[in-house]
Amino acid sequence: MALDQNMKRSVGIFINWMGRPACSVRSPAYVAFKTGAPVLAGFMRQLGPDEFELVIAEEVEWENWPDDPEKEILINTQKQADVIQKIIYENPELWLWIHQRWRNQPRGMKNPYE
Repeated sequence: MALDQNMKRSVGIFINWMGRPACSVRSPAYVAFKTGAPVLAGFMRQLGPDEFELVIAEEVEWENWPDDPEKEILINTQKQADVIQKIIYENPELWLWIHQRWRNQPRGMKNPYE
């Protein structure tokens, strides 16, 4: 599941993405929350015209908040995003920098693309 994509406010969750609020998909954390499945961060690197390498970076350690399931989803979505951001900072050529990652902002904050 691609955690680095902009989501609509109605279905996403706001996290810190590279120093700015970004509306992100909550599905990876929700699935892990419901199933106990581990979350692995990774990416694909193209080695040639028809050759790719799958890199599994690390498992994202789950943090429990039994009294507040929404906070648990938020905290773990942020932890997942932090790992993906680390991968991007280490491999900036692999990320599509031109897509509007920060288009949806919390209410009252200006769209940075306007």
